[in-house]
Amino acid sequence: MYAPHGQHPIRLARLSLLICFLSPAVLATQLDDGSAAWMANRSLEAAGNGLIYSLTVIDRQQLIKDIQALSQQLKQRQEDLSDTIQKNSFTATDALIVAAMPGGLIYAAVKRQRSRQAEKELDQVNSQLDNLAGFGPMKTPSAQQAMLALR
Repeated sequence: MYAPHGQHPIRLARLSLLICFLSPAVLATQLDDGSAAWMANRSLEAAGNGLIYSLTVIDRQQLIKDIQALSQQLKQRQEDLSDTIQKNSFTATDALIVAAMPGGLIYAAVKRQRSRQAEKELDQVNSQLDNLAGFGPMKTPSAQQAMLALR
């Protein structure tokens, strides 16, 4: 029987058996490391009925920073969408283009579609900003209760 690179079938069998026996030990070490990391980021809470549950530990300062960054991004997106709506509003010049040019109706339809899409996105951004307003840094006790309720 031919063995690649001068290895004998017996050596390959021994190597595969060694790997099979070492695999559970390696997996057990990985599981222990994973469970320790999991427990380091969790807190155990007890309910009134005796049920014990696990919640992730939240870094409040990082959460406030993330909320502020998201709020800034949403406000910037709100400004961009408002500009898009304003640029795509129908003007007297657009009426002349529609009347004079052969593709004027297509031009008007595309412009109107862009405006409607921006209006829909602006509504979504506004609702996200309204939802985010309840999680401000000054409202930490109610924000904490709301975050627990959202989990």
